Amino acid sequence: MDNLTLTNDTNVTFSHDWTRIILETSQQNYLGTGARAALITVYALLMTGGILGNLILAAVISRRPELRREPHNVYIINLTVSDVSLCVVCMPFTLLGLLHSHYTLGDIICKLVPTLQCTNILVSTATIVAIAADRYFTIVRVTANSRGRARVPWSVAAIWLVSLAFTLPLFAYYYVKRVMFRELLLYEKCVETWPSPVVKYSWTIALIVMQYVIPILVLSIVHVRIHNYLSSHAMNQRDPRRAQRDIERNRRTTMLLTSVAATFAVCWLPWHVVNLLADFNYAGFVEAPEYFYVVFGSCHAIAMSSACTNPVLYGWLNTTLRNELSALLTFRRMEDEVPTANAGVDAWWKKSNKKAQD
Repeated sequence: MDNLTLTNDTNVTFSHDWTRIILETSQQNYLGTGARAALITVYALLMTGGILGNLILAAVISRRPELRREPHNVYIINLTVSDVSLCVVCMPFTLLGLLHSHYTLGDIICKLVPTLQCTNILVSTATIVAIAADRYFTIVRVTANSRGRARVPWSVAAIWLVSLAFTLPLFAYYYVKRVMFRELLLYEKCVETWPSPVVKYSWTIALIVMQYVIPILVLSIVHVRIHNYLSSHAMNQRDPRRAQRDIERNRRTTMLLTSVAATFAVCWLPWHVVNLLADFNYAGFVEAPEYFYVVFGSCHAIAMSSACTNPVLYGWLNTTLRNELSALLTFRRMEDEVPTANAGVDAWWKKSNKKAQD
């Protein structure tokens, strides 16, 4: 907690500070009516769609023991947990901060919310990377994947612990700043104060590398290798009809993997650019706070839309999970055998690979 107290000295510094304080005290928000209504509508839709979509996906996987035991689905469950947390923690408090320039929620919330927000963002991203790696080992390196199944719970725990550890500086450096005139409390703000600009900039760049650069590289490399492996397998088929089927499946798989990488890149790039500009005190944001609020709110909403797209990419586009969802919605239970490998676009490769080895 930090207090800024203004004395009754009639000098230029006081006049300047007092003018600024009066303006900030009277400025309850920086957004116009139209912008406020638009942000409320967009965030409400994202929160509703994200919570419902992820809860339905979790219910589909939890419905059958065979699905719950799949490593691929364990990661998807973890992704649904982090995405629901984004909808419950990240979106409401960010929207509240956009609508009201003054802070009224107390010291603990000021420290806890940014920490939990960043933790859930990192967990969601790391889980997407883990899903891509699991898909690679299932399709390309089947033997290695079978040995690594027991390590899935440990990897999920590691994702949460590393993500939380990385965000602890936010808990340390966020605090409530109280601006007072004598004994009168004018307003409060939840702000961050780092030991030095170097520390702040270093942490910001490290966040971009961890949450965006490394995941993009991993997704791109893994998906290219999967595509090349499937293409090579299709080329080696002696049966023309089977080769054509493999080519078509490869095309669908490539489209899905490309959609995953492209969606991630498009959702998170604007948010990182805005944060980078803000942390380096971009003049356009400093001189026009209302402009910053609109841009930040828009980019943050785009990033949070990943909580809605992930259930589609990892649930509806997965053949087995889509069939289970249809069964759930029609109140029936599927009796057919669930593949023991990754569901959806990966299952066919396990089957064809087994036949090729026989």
